[in-house]
Amino acid sequence: MAMLALGLACPAAFADERVALVIGNGDYKTERLDNPLNDANDIAAALRQAGFKVIVRTNANTRELRQAVREFGTELRRADVGLFYFAGHGMQVDGRNYMVPVDAKINDEADLPFELVAMDIVLQRLAHHRITNVV
Repeated sequence: MAMLALGLACPAAFADERVALVIGNGDYKTERLDNPLNDANDIAAALRQAGFKVIVRTNANTRELRQAVREFGTELRRADVGLFYFAGHGMQVDGRNYMVPVDAKINDEADLPFELVAMDIVLQRLAHHRITNVV
């Protein structure tokens, strides 16, 4: 699953500050994915060329994923453009989308809030800074 959220407060050509969070998770214990790391690195390189400050996390566990989102939120305070990219396992439950960290251990639905990271927190970070969201 690859997800991209792009926020634009002004056209990219006129943006002063651009920040991106790029995550590529592939080293899952049960269902390993081959492409997310390459995809994340390629996207990060292209964004750097486009003038973005890029926060990259690969094979992020739950703590690392939550910390990266927190760091992204902090960087958005100074940004005119915010972009989020996720490649890895994801799931939707009851209309909510989740990113799956590489260390997630899900036995049943009750584990979801503890083991997964809700996309809502990324979208809230973008919305909080009055950045328009495109997913």
